[in-house]
Amino acid sequence: MHAITNDAIYTANRNISPFTVHESILVNMPIYYRTLDEMTKDLEIVKTMYIDEAEYLTKVIQKFPAHLKEKYMTMRSSPFYFEILNSKASKGNALLALIKKLNLAKKEIMAIGDAENDLSMIKVAGLGVAMGNAAIKIKKSRCSNE
Repeated sequence: MHAITNDAIYTANRNISPFTVHESILVNMPIYYRTLDEMTKDLEIVKTMYIDEAEYLTKVIQKFPAHLKEKYMTMRSSPFYFEILNSKASKGNALLALIKKLNLAKKEIMAIGDAENDLSMIKVAGLGVAMGNAAIKIKKSRCSNE
């Protein structure tokens, strides 16, 4: 499990996995080992993630409490990433804010995605596109909006 702030990735796992290193490189953030007791309330956590082998992560997701899925936005953004976010934090909400700031219409926007964390953005855009390698959930969604 990772706790992510605006500046770093914190993990209580002493054995840093290749998936953790991949996330660190992807988001250009350092990784810090901290025990759970050392991850205090003064850390402004913006996202938590479970990262592991796909098969194991599937089992973790199946056991994830339903009441937490209702309170937070949860998504499997890749076979080895399960993200838990503030319920208002989504690419769709970010795109809505950008549309408003730039004074654009949704029909002027095209969004392209491949993972579950792209779904809200694809649904907001006037034209939503699932990439060829997209997750099945993305491909099954209504990608083209009117």
